Amino acid sequence: MGESISLQISFGIIAMLALSCNFVFCLVLLMDRRMLRQACNVFLFSLAVTDMLTGISLFVTPNYIIASEYFTIPGGIAGDLFCRLFYSQCIVFTLGIVSVYTLTFMAVERWYAVTRPHKYKDMFSKNKKYIYVGVVWLLSCLLNSPHALEMEMTTKNFTEPKCIWVTAISSKSTRQAVAFLEFLGKYFLPVFITCATFLSLQITVKKPGNLFLRRNGNAGVRLLRMCTFTAFVLAVCWFPNQLYYLLFKYNLTKLNVPWHHATVVLCMFNSCVNPWVYCVTNKTYRRKFAALLHKCFPRVAVNCETTSATAPFEGSTATDKRTKDNQTISTEKSVAFCVEKFNEVVSFDESEEVSRAADDNSRNPAQMEHEYEGTELGRVYSPTLKETAAK
Repeated sequence: MGESISLQISFGIIAMLALSCNFVFCLVLLMDRRMLRQACNVFLFSLAVTDMLTGISLFVTPNYIIASEYFTIPGGIAGDLFCRLFYSQCIVFTLGIVSVYTLTFMAVERWYAVTRPHKYKDMFSKNKKYIYVGVVWLLSCLLNSPHALEMEMTTKNFTEPKCIWVTAISSKSTRQAVAFLEFLGKYFLPVFITCATFLSLQITVKKPGNLFLRRNGNAGVRLLRMCTFTAFVLAVCWFPNQLYYLLFKYNLTKLNVPWHHATVVLCMFNSCVNPWVYCVTNKTYRRKFAALLHKCFPRVAVNCETTSATAPFEGSTATDKRTKDNQTISTEKSVAFCVEKFNEVVSFDESEEVSRAADDNSRNPAQMEHEYEGTELGRVYSPTLKETAAK
């Protein structure tokens, strides 16, 4: 009983954090629509929406936050769909597969940006990047659709509708083979491709004379590092649960025991951690979070680099009017400084500049120099442009 309550509290905290943190991140992207011009941010937006839906699904799936006895199963087709999609936890884990494949497509997008800049614009145009998001959702639903066949609604031997597990495949060896193929398709292969791609890109951009580094500078490297860290966090959070479930299919582990519950908590925790990863690893997103916080709470002083408020001098008292006046002046200066710095960030959006730079090889050097003159990228491109124009 105590363990059940602890799990419900844990899932409740995870669900609320997933909803609130990812909602704030979506606001950050929607407040500056230019960020959504880049495919990478479109994938990040889709990932945030997926994590928010995960938080919602934890509330409506029995035995996560709300015990199964508090759910009334309707009769007919509605009850059968509820059993197959929600009671079986099909929706929750389908959303996990969506997260896995979203990061895989993001890795491919970064690979084109770094190694195939000439083809980047055609491969990730305005329409295609949304098509890729749709492909991710469709593929994930298809991969996890067999899971919906493992549970159904019945009234046999019951006074009211009940959800029961059924054996869709009678052969034990076939079930184990299918479980292994699902492990490869749903988790291992996409995660392996994602992590291997990001690791190779990290090595590529560090090579002397790398074109991506010359064109995008530290902005592109920080964005790549953030995506890499996000992918590895997802891999770590989901691996124990996926391995545990595979071993269960081979009768080596048991479900609904403390170790199994721990793996489920860990993989659900991934739905609320990504916005914090963005803040820690990329100062552009950190500044935009700070600016949004200032807009929502104007009287809170938010430093664009570190979120610290000015503290009174040691030994002062709360009733000291002079100290209060000093704090008020300091707060106003900090807010003004934050707004000023945010305006500078808006004028040079790293993610947008990285996207614009992806197809610069096909453009006239004189036109590029004129366009970027006086900007941050102008200082990065200037030597390259002069060298190209001379040739």
